[in-house]
This record gives sequence, C-alpha cells and structure tokens, in this order.
Amino acid sequence: TQTQRLIMPTIREKLWLSSDIGSHPSTLKERFPTYNFDHLDPVWWYQDESRNDPLEDWQRHPEEPNSEFVSRLEAFRQSLRDRPESKIAIVAHWGVLWTLTGRDFRNCEAASCSLNEMLRKKKLRAPGT
Repeated sequence: TQTQRLIMPTIREKLWLSSDIGSHPSTLKERFPTYNFDHLDPVWWYQDESRNDPLEDWQRHPEEPNSEFVSRLEAFRQSLRDRPESKIAIVAHWGVLWTLTGRDFRNCEAASCSLNEMLRKKKLRAPGT
C-alpha cells in the first residue's frame, strides 16, 4: 500500500519574519508534483489585515500572535485523535515540534513520540513564552 501524504497548513511554521511566508499552491505543485496542494488557499500562511500599528522596514508581514499559533497547533493535535493510522510521521519546523512535544529537536532529527504522550501535555505554549 502507498503511504498517504497530507499537507496540513495547521502545522505550518509560526510567522515571525517575512521570510516565513509560504509559496502559492501552484508553485508548490510545480516543485513537488507528487504532493497534493489543491486544498490550500492561495495565501495559506498567517495574515492580519486588522492591525493598525506600523511595521518595521524589515517586516513585510506582521508576526503571528502566539495565541493563534498555539490555537492552530492545538486543533492539529486534537485532529490526530480522529486519524485511523497507528503510526504517523510529522515533518515540521522546530517551533512546531517543540510546541507539540516540549522537546528540543536538532535540524533534520527524527524522533518517536506516542500520541498519548503528546495529548497528555496539558497546555501548549509557543517557543519563548
């Protein structure tokens, strides 16, 4: 059987800087033709059009609030309960993995974590909080 690969924007990197924005789904589809990006909105990363405070010159996008970052990771964590698989590989940025597990990961590190262990973590918090 072929392993199902899902692209889940709920576990995207926290937007701190303009370098953290994603690519348009059509660009991703060209670069990674074996993955399905059809379910992504054209802008699938954090946006806040309601902010009135000016951005610094180096910021083209406002930082994603920690509360929104944690909220979407909590939604992802809860969605794992509904998955039928007994083993799931999650590929994500350090901050996402740290928030979900409380564990510090090296670049490209692979590690095992049980879903029960992840769900036992009472309250998620963003890095640096």
